[in-house]
Amino acid sequence: MANQGLDCEYRVGGYLSLAYEDTEDAEGVGIHAEDDTTEYWDPAKVKAALGGAESFDRRKIAGGMFKRDAGHVWPAKLVQTLAKACTQTSFCTRTVALSLSPGTGSDRGRVCIETNKGTIVTGKVCICTNGWAPNLLPVLGASGAIYPVRNNVLMTAPTRTWAWAGSVSVPSTDTNEYMYCMRRPDGRLVIGGRHDSARSDDDSVGSDHRNAAARMKDFLAELLANFGEELVVEKEW
Repeated sequence: MANQGLDCEYRVGGYLSLAYEDTEDAEGVGIHAEDDTTEYWDPAKVKAALGGAESFDRRKIAGGMFKRDAGHVWPAKLVQTLAKACTQTSFCTRTVALSLSPGTGSDRGRVCIETNKGTIVTGKVCICTNGWAPNLLPVLGASGAIYPVRNNVLMTAPTRTWAWAGSVSVPSTDTNEYMYCMRRPDGRLVIGGRHDSARSDDDSVGSDHRNAAARMKDFLAELLANFGEELVVEKEW
């Protein structure tokens, strides 16, 4: 992305993955470094880096793994940049695919796509459904292979937090979910995660007090308190 000059705020900022005591994560922290770009941070180093934090949500921190070469992007900007590039090629919008069928004659071995604007013949077809795939193939939903989730995200006002221009992830206390918190260059924190608390294909409404958004706010408030700051949420979606 950097070589192509894509406008998506790409940067290498580092990533700290925390582990709580008495969890599976804690058993591996400090032992299984991924490569020579990853280093173990003991509880004392985590505490120093996170403003004196020794625990979150009443769970004591066992340490963490810091990956120095982790990169970060602004996904919306990346998608917009790719979409602009696609408009310079054969790229159709507002086009409805009505049916797919095997090609015949000179088109044998290819696929014919009937659309509301005509027929397209191609060698390969990629059907993108995201979390709604079980609507086309119910077996995927029955097996639990794919399920939709509502992606909750919060963004704070500018803050004073950790020194590296990257992110922190922390496991939840009751499931294997994670929360991922990224510090943008202007100091704002962007946090998402807790997907199991928001299993729904309706992203038109916000979260209630029992699920993802509330848990993320609790974590941010506790994190910022270590730096002597109060949580100010500027945007939530």
